[in-house]
Amino acid sequence: MEKKSQRKRDKFWNLLGHLKHTTHTTKTHDEQAQITYLSTYAQHHFGKSLGSDFFASLLEDNEWDLKRALGDLSDYEEASHGILIEPPAEQQQLSLLGPENDGGTSCYIDSLLFAMYISNTAFDPLLTYDILPSDNEIKIQLQTVMRLFVNKLRKGHFISASYVHCFRKVLEEAAWHGKDSNGNWSQEDTSELFMFITEIFDLPYLPFQIRLFHGANHDMNDDRVMTDRTITLAIQDQQNKRLRLEDMLLDYFYNNVITGIKRE
Repeated sequence: MEKKSQRKRDKFWNLLGHLKHTTHTTKTHDEQAQITYLSTYAQHHFGKSLGSDFFASLLEDNEWDLKRALGDLSDYEEASHGILIEPPAEQQQLSLLGPENDGGTSCYIDSLLFAMYISNTAFDPLLTYDILPSDNEIKIQLQTVMRLFVNKLRKGHFISASYVHCFRKVLEEAAWHGKDSNGNWSQEDTSELFMFITEIFDLPYLPFQIRLFHGANHDMNDDRVMTDRTITLAIQDQQNKRLRLEDMLLDYFYNNVITGIKRE
């Protein structure tokens, strides 16, 4: 069992690989010393033996800031072990650096994960439940990369475009269509990505009871139950007026008018 867990962790580290290919230039003495230090640190603290190119690329991605690179190593290890960080407490007053835009087309990813996870734990089980290897290997990779993304988000760490790009590649392997007809990454609909992620991780459906009020005699067909994972709320065009979520929900559930219904 331990060996299987180790293999899963190794696959995650190799997936990162690292995120950015190192340039084959001669390293300075200080740069080589930092690479050696990171390699020794990873071996001593995490039992990871990785090539020097991995650590050189990691340092390049962090502009040769050793402290930030060490933080990335810790983030990787936490995510590979299934650890999900709690949302920041209000009293922390944490500065949220957030994600860097990948090619100017990843806003929909950033906004969705921020809304789902920055101060909310309702979706945490999607990133913490055990997925059987026989179920879907890509599913495990997606869960782990998302966990890394969310952990960095909740810690207030900067998430470089290379991480966002890595996340997009795993999404693509999981059958998400995030490119245009020319094969370039494109801006997509946030709600569609939400539905895709919740479908991948088998989020339970919510039951909604619908009752028709029509003024005629009540019929058993006037009541029915529908299930969905999300509802789409209309935002009224009311300038300079505060809109409350409660009012929008009330309007959705109780003020929908259906016309053209005929009883057989």
